[in-house]
Amino acid sequence: MSVDSCFFSSELCSFIIPVGIELISPILRFNESRFRDLVRGVWDRISRSCTISTNESCGTHVHISQDTGFHVLDAMAIARAVLHFEPAINALVPPHRRDPGAEYCKTFFGHDKKFQGMTPTQAIAKVNTIDRDEDVPPFVELNEFTDPFGETFAHPIAKLMNPGGDRSYTWNFTSLPRTSTIEFRQPPGVKTAAETLQWVEFAITFVKAALLKAKPDDNLEAFNVNVGGLKEFLKIKAEDFPREPANFFATCDGSILEQLFDGVNDLAREPPLL
Repeated sequence: MSVDSCFFSSELCSFIIPVGIELISPILRFNESRFRDLVRGVWDRISRSCTISTNESCGTHVHISQDTGFHVLDAMAIARAVLHFEPAINALVPPHRRDPGAEYCKTFFGHDKKFQGMTPTQAIAKVNTIDRDEDVPPFVELNEFTDPFGETFAHPIAKLMNPGGDRSYTWNFTSLPRTSTIEFRQPPGVKTAAETLQWVEFAITFVKAALLKAKPDDNLEAFNVNVGGLKEFLKIKAEDFPREPANFFATCDGSILEQLFDGVNDLAREPPLL
């Protein structure tokens, strides 16, 4: 997880100097609920000595992995959900994190020519053309996937979603061959632990829901592409998926997600601005 913010610290000198800082966390395990206390502790310490501000150049990035790595089938499921719910997720972020000028968190339907003008269903059809049997071992060294010409191996989903290795889309799949991580880049800069945890909770729950509900035979069209449909998609209950281990659901905190959606109309959706 990384966060860009501006800290105004009175400790730096006798007058206030704005300092741009990027916070990068160590690896935090979502199935250990104490990670939230660690995040709160860091923000508490910073806020005691600094006044925290953000601007439109700031962003929050959440990097996600799982112990077993992401199989191509997993990455395909996440990509389907990303494409289907892009209008709904757009409605959760401020305009500068979704408009044509969002250089470092480009939307897929707004910036990728192969998706422009498509419906989510048509875009998902492109995901479904990927060879489902193709696998990439997790946690491999990058140089194991470098050809004689120095071209880095591209994960099949990264080829589709991040053409040319461009990681600056709202969801970045380019690190899958090296670290088996997926990066959610769209959230704005944050100023509090609560805001940070809302986006972490969203990203993790979204990926978990995609792994459960966006498989090839699942009907994503049953979920509206607005905020209400997204909220319904994010509802994952252990009793509905008895084959999954209990700890898959144990540490999800719905109350934190509710804070993110507070005040957002269920009918809200933001189609791409071309």
